[in-house]
Amino acid sequence: MIPHPSPFDVAARIAELQKLLDDDTIAANQNDNIKVVIKMYENGELPKRIGERIFVQDGKVCENFPDFQKGTPWWKEGTDMQMMLAHVNFQPNTHHLGRLWSNMITLALG
Repeated sequence: MIPHPSPFDVAARIAELQKLLDDDTIAANQNDNIKVVIKMYENGELPKRIGERIFVQDGKVCENFPDFQKGTPWWKEGTDMQMMLAHVNFQPNTHHLGRLWSNMITLALG
């Protein structure tokens, strides 16, 4: 028998997001992102299919990924998980990525 995931409770998710708007530990400039996500649930644009996600930054849905170097809060919403990041200081380090790939190849080849 194939397990079926329980239906996504849109009303409960909207209620969770509404509570976040009242939470003073959430960055004030994150509220615009949360409001966009709530509106998308209300309009039927969310939820997406399992594994699909959207990013919202500065109160706008991003085409692909948020601008990590911009430094403003962004929001990820999807049916696989919800994630909020209030402050971003993302600077890719190619040295670490190269070492990670090297380790993965070593493990794969034995």
